[in-house]
Amino acid sequence: MKKGLLVLVKIFLIITLLSIGLYYAYKSMTKNNLDDKLNSLNVSWTELLRLQDEKNNLLEILVQNSSPNIQHVDSLHLSLTEYAKNRKNIGECNPSLVYEQYLSNKYMLSLIKYYSENEKDNTDKQKALTDTNSNIELINKVIEEYNSNVRDYNQYYASFPNFMIAKSYGFERKDYFEIEYGVENKDPKIAKKERREWQRKIEMEHGLGG
Repeated sequence: MKKGLLVLVKIFLIITLLSIGLYYAYKSMTKNNLDDKLNSLNVSWTELLRLQDEKNNLLEILVQNSSPNIQHVDSLHLSLTEYAKNRKNIGECNPSLVYEQYLSNKYMLSLIKYYSENEKDNTDKQKALTDTNSNIELINKVIEEYNSNVRDYNQYYASFPNFMIAKSYGFERKDYFEIEYGVENKDPKIAKKERREWQRKIEMEHGLGG
């Protein structure tokens, strides 16, 4: 009887130790995977900011000595100035930054349209315009890559039991860069509200709403 009990205790202890070992091994693996995914995300974010700086420098050339009659030119200049002032404080993507860039892009479109249709004899500004358009193509590709990395990271973060492990290490969900340069974008605030309403509607349809 005692031998049987001792065997059961030993089996229980072995299973417990194995479970603890497997948990800590999985926890360590999850942290390493999160670190890797976060690193990929940060690399693309750093490149996005670099191209952003390049774009803003090119836009400054177009803004200099621009006609005050160009729509939004003053707003664009103010946007570029404010961005440059706060550049060192940009750590990661956030809704406030995305909205500011939504407005900046809106102002930029007016300037690009103006120089595409006027002052075609101004070699310097036409070169800056061409370089700006090339930069926009590059930055949009990096935005696509960045958002793909965010999606990969967030999905891994949100899966069970990863989110509990992630929180214990201080990891957090990351924001998407929800605009594209050189084209009209929907106001991010409105888009976010519409997404929430859509999610609420789906939840209600499936009996998940409160």
